[in-house]
Amino acid sequence: MFKDWFPNVTEASVFKPITPARGLYQCKQSMPWPVWPRDMTFTATGMFDHQRGGGVLSCIKSADVGSKYFGANVPDTADGHVRIDIKRGYHYFQRISDTQTRYITIFNSDPQLSYTPTWLMNFMMTKICYQMLVLIQEKSKDVPNNEFGKRMIEKRELYDKYRSKMKAAWKLADEAKALKEANESN
Repeated sequence: MFKDWFPNVTEASVFKPITPARGLYQCKQSMPWPVWPRDMTFTATGMFDHQRGGGVLSCIKSADVGSKYFGANVPDTADGHVRIDIKRGYHYFQRISDTQTRYITIFNSDPQLSYTPTWLMNFMMTKICYQMLVLIQEKSKDVPNNEFGKRMIEKRELYDKYRSKMKAAWKLADEAKALKEANESN
């Protein structure tokens, strides 16, 4: 899914799944000339944020080449690629309403560039990051018809469990908000 939902991603795979919300992942990304393509091998853990109304947080960090992740050897950098070092990364999705979601992403990454020209930094911040948000928005509208929708049908029990947890958290958040508003009006 990552390959289809994020810009310039040419390959993405689960290298070592641990749970449905945790694993070791690999990703390759093309870059504008004259930059070499990049690869990333990282761990990701997803979790629910029950305190803020059922948000979903994904925590990401690079895995070091030569290290082990739950018994699996972390692979070398792909031929012709440069490894991006993700110091820490976060994707946070928070329900605003039934049709709106707040998406926050924060990353501290080293793309392994000895010099980053201003034009490239501007390109990355204004085009790549923006395009990522546009792609996520467009792809999310088509979930019933795309691979993600098919996956949700195939793993219905898992996704029903997630939906149940999220709906319970949303209900608690709505009740807390209503109580707070009632107290403030008195």
